[in-house]
Amino acid sequence: MNTERCCWREIGSTGDRSCPKLAQHQLCVNCEVFAAAAQSLLDRPAPDEYRDDWARWIATEPVAEDGEFLSLCPFRLGAEWFALPTGMLSETLESPAPRRIPHRSSSEFLGLITVRGEPVLCFSLRSILSVGSAPAAIEATKLSRPATLVCGEGRDRFAFPVDETAGLWRVATAELQTPPATVSRSDQTLTTSLIELSIGTVALLDATRLARRIERILQ
Repeated sequence: MNTERCCWREIGSTGDRSCPKLAQHQLCVNCEVFAAAAQSLLDRPAPDEYRDDWARWIATEPVAEDGEFLSLCPFRLGAEWFALPTGMLSETLESPAPRRIPHRSSSEFLGLITVRGEPVLCFSLRSILSVGSAPAAIEATKLSRPATLVCGEGRDRFAFPVDETAGLWRVATAELQTPPATVSRSDQTLTTSLIELSIGTVALLDATRLARRIERILQ
């Protein structure tokens, strides 16, 4: 991204607010300059090593700690619990409203959010996993507010909103269960393992398949 176009960090809403365009747009996310910079994330040519490096990072399987434990971050979508290795997650945010990109946004690709002054691609994992809404009883008793999880670092970051998070869990690898054959053989599933926690049954997502699915959405 051209640094000359990153004016929001210096004179915009995350800078000293001296930009004359703020009188019209209020926030940089509403400005055509920010929108053009965001669009460049989608239009920029990928370096030769970009796809391999990005796929290798996100496809990294959970690594056991001391050969017996691994660290997971469970989150709820609808009435179902899922988890990713904590090493894939860089931060947790309150749920900002994604800025939709005309002719590019969809039910799976929500658009862009701003993370520390930089645009980040935002996806709907609920749509990708075909998860329905939670019953009203679950929404009424949940302990955590909705959040947005950010994965990766630098220009390779992406984000997705969740209905609830459950902190970090250190679980024994011996407790991981193989999904039923009817699930594990499905071309649509992203689940690699199941584990029973106090919050319920949690599906550990297959990072390799998730990476491939996101790549297809962006094509």
